[in-house]
Amino acid sequence: MNPQSDGGSMKPTQTKTPYRTMNRLFCYAVCAMALGLTSLGRAAISVPTLTPITFDTAPAVEDWSTAVFNGGGTTFQTPAVLDAFVQQTNAAGIRWPLPTVSEATPSTFAGGYRYNSLNRYIQSRPTTSGTNAACALMATLRNDSGSEATTVSITYTFNKPVGQTDDELPGWHVYYSLTGQPGSWVKIPALSGVDVAVNTPTTLTAVLDLSATPWQPGSLMYVLWVDDNDEGQTDAAYTMDNVLFEVPTPPSIVTQPPALTTVLQNRPFSLSVVAAGVPLNYQWYKVGVGPIDGATGPTYEVRYAQLSDAGTYYVEVFNALGRVRSSDAVVVVNADTEPPQVRQAVGSASFDQITIQFNEEIDTNTLPDIVDIIIDGPGGLGVQSLYVTNNNTVLVLLTDLAQQPDADYSVTFAGITDLAGNPVADPTVVQFHSWVPSPFGGVVFQVYTNLSTSDNNLRQLTNNINYPYVPAETYVLTNLNTRDAYPDDSHEGYGGRLRCLFIPLVSGQYRFFIRSDDASRLYLNPTGPGPEGAILVAEEPGCCNAFLEPPATQTSEPFELQAGRGYYVEAIYKEGTGGDYCQVAARLEGDPTPAASLPPLGGSYVGFQAVPKGVVGEVSILQQPTSIEVEQPASATFSVVAQSTLGSPFVYQWQKKEAGGADFVDIPNATTERYSTGPTLAAEDDGDQYRVIVRSPGGELISEPATLTVRPDTTPPVVLGAQLLASGTTILLSFSEPMDPVLAGDTLSYKVCEAYNMDVCLDIQTATLTNANQAVLLELLTPPTPGVVYRAVVEEYVTDTVGNPMGHPRS
Repeated sequence: MNPQSDGGSMKPTQTKTPYRTMNRLFCYAVCAMALGLTSLGRAAISVPTLTPITFDTAPAVEDWSTAVFNGGGTTFQTPAVLDAFVQQTNAAGIRWPLPTVSEATPSTFAGGYRYNSLNRYIQSRPTTSGTNAACALMATLRNDSGSEATTVSITYTFNKPVGQTDDELPGWHVYYSLTGQPGSWVKIPALSGVDVAVNTPTTLTAVLDLSATPWQPGSLMYVLWVDDNDEGQTDAAYTMDNVLFEVPTPPSIVTQPPALTTVLQNRPFSLSVVAAGVPLNYQWYKVGVGPIDGATGPTYEVRYAQLSDAGTYYVEVFNALGRVRSSDAVVVVNADTEPPQVRQAVGSASFDQITIQFNEEIDTNTLPDIVDIIIDGPGGLGVQSLYVTNNNTVLVLLTDLAQQPDADYSVTFAGITDLAGNPVADPTVVQFHSWVPSPFGGVVFQVYTNLSTSDNNLRQLTNNINYPYVPAETYVLTNLNTRDAYPDDSHEGYGGRLRCLFIPLVSGQYRFFIRSDDASRLYLNPTGPGPEGAILVAEEPGCCNAFLEPPATQTSEPFELQAGRGYYVEAIYKEGTGGDYCQVAARLEGDPTPAASLPPLGGSYVGFQAVPKGVVGEVSILQQPTSIEVEQPASATFSVVAQSTLGSPFVYQWQKKEAGGADFVDIPNATTERYSTGPTLAAEDDGDQYRVIVRSPGGELISEPATLTVRPDTTPPVVLGAQLLASGTTILLSFSEPMDPVLAGDTLSYKVCEAYNMDVCLDIQTATLTNANQAVLLELLTPPTPGVVYRAVVEEYVTDTVGNPMGHPRS
């Protein structure tokens, strides 16, 4: 079952190389034969490469470089002529970085090889020019195997996206050299002159025999691909991808297949080995049958075991240096004589769906007619339609009428069989309880603004003074997709937090996926609905990927989850500029849907408007808000502590009732467990009452009211500190409370004098109040003298906003 995009994108940087410069390049390669290779300082490709080079980014010039061959006005019309010219080549001259293009297929081009940033491969397509008679591509390799290599294998995917009816020298011609010097190039026949059909990717492999002159550890090797021109017309287009350089070693089997595997008929089984050696090829055999078609990997799998699959199996692992045979693996297949069983049935948030999961695959040819399926319970429901999913192990019923919330139902049917023909019990009665409305609403999305637009580290969000208690905005979404709230890219410099429950409709192992612009993290409580059990399961360290197949940091490991239970999910992300979104998906193991095609989780899977009854247990308020007494203008902070017996996410709405008022009114953006009033006034705020509505997937609670008592301000203000700012002429004075704007904004209210000679003072040009009138910026006419201690003095008549004076000069 596929649980329930759009986002920003990054444009590739294109490098444009003047063709005339390209045309001169190979002259340097040929004419500068005396140039020493050590002067190149190449970083080089480390061999063995371990994993294929997939060109996800533009290749570094130290690893891959290009040039053009100047044919002196004619093309290379035979392989022999081309081979002879290659022998003049000095690797030191092939040093041009691959230009970047984004055409879907190579067009006419007069330069060297190119990097295609759209399809992420290396491509070539020479023209009819005799001046640029061929393109050259060179890979610089370094032997990091730790020992001398007597064999080296080269493997890559070769394709021809654009063909010609007549190609003078089909394919590419490939050479290698251990020195890069003229006269040292050895042709690789297995890779040279190979043509392929248009749009037919083909794997090419060659094994180099270096036994006469072994490749020494730490030294370089140069591999040269050459694509000749075609006389009179543009040559065919060719591409290369998934390049693998290996130092072959003989195969050996590290882990043998299991000696005995017992499986029930129509159930899957697999046999695996772990082998060492480079490269590795596999062929599985069944004793008495011979090689098994297509069984050429480390694991042999059978999805539906039949009685005829019983027998003895083994695998041979081989490469050019040897072949080894595994131990025997005996497979026993027992006949299936047990009827299928119902694992569970669950309702849905839409109240029109019933999901019934079986313990094995059922025969879809034995599904009953919808009129033969009986639903007992309130409302007189019938089945409108049905379908099967999850490899035919799940039956989904869609009802003609909505189920009543919080009600018991049963479903009765018969006739369904498994693949072996075993029928379910006649009748089969399945019980389920319809879901209940959820005050939590679905996905809670909270936004924290005024963050950096250039620093996308998540610490910008998590270290912000407002996180998590003072969000600037709060939304309730239907999906784990911030595009529901922010449909465009107009929001910049903020962080987001999404919280919900994930409620699977089918039991099994689930992976979770996150994608975002910019960085993000995904947390999951794999044991239940409480936030306190959440662990980090995936993260996007950068930006803008699709949902990715495992293994990837953006994709979690699989977690065993039960249908109808709630699991806490939280995602946080930081947005700088450009595209901005965060999306989360999930996929049941065995679901063939590609990760990139998964939709963000939504609907029943996130408990949108309804959840299974008791999904978070009993909900209560553990600590009520308490009444507070403050002196004007101090702020007051109220808080509440809610709990549930199974754990739960909560969302809050604080309300205020004016003294003498009749109703409580929602306070905008007061949606966390804490609420601070801001500066208070006795005349306006004394006697006001505050309460909070606590919402969770398990219900809604209203707290007891708390009363705010505000005493008149009778405390004189004090100076908290003074600081000379970086400008050298600005002093920041901080006060304990907001000050009278007229008196505190007058330059005559201040003196800045030498501490040990108060008769020597600096002229103050301006006094500007800041920080809600709790600080003043004093701009001096001249900077203080370095090394002299100064004292800033505030005159005694300066008052706070209610008239309390400083009392005597403060400094």
